[in-house]
Amino acid sequence: SSGGSRVNDLDDGVPILMDFGSARELVVKLVDRKTVLRLTEDAAQYSTISYRAPELFEGGLRHGPLEADVDGKVDVWSCGCLLFGLMYGASPFEMEFRQSGTVRIVECTHLRVLGGKIPQVPARREAVFKYSRQMHDLVEWILTVDRTERPTMEEVYQRVEKMLTRPSVSSSSGSNVSSRLV
Repeated sequence: SSGGSRVNDLDDGVPILMDFGSARELVVKLVDRKTVLRLTEDAAQYSTISYRAPELFEGGLRHGPLEADVDGKVDVWSCGCLLFGLMYGASPFEMEFRQSGTVRIVECTHLRVLGGKIPQVPARREAVFKYSRQMHDLVEWILTVDRTERPTMEEVYQRVEKMLTRPSVSSSSGSNVSSRLV
């Protein structure tokens, strides 16, 4: 992001990524037009486009008594983008898979984010990548474009706990494989 993002390398060599430029109150009630404009303008100025939730783009919010609050689900979205980035080296909105399975870096635009299309590893190349179908399903679930349908952080936590504690799952080939996230 343009404000407040940095990587710090501590004495032990462990990098810590900090981005507090977009830190705000957890719940924002969309009571009037001014609140909506302030929220989207702040997001545009202080958050990174490839990790920004769709509702934080201009035109993504409405105000009024029936409109859902903006809440921690924006952070769930960012977490999903970060998780995808840890898996493949880039946010899902700044990369594509070629048919060969190689990664192509592309420009992240608000239309890519609003479309919410998560790149899929080509079927014939899935064996090259080390992440389970469960892991891909988790990321896709987290990156639900409709904020009212997107899971909460608690729901994500519960699903990950289930994934970690499930003794084994059956692979498509019928063999028994350990239920791992990766």
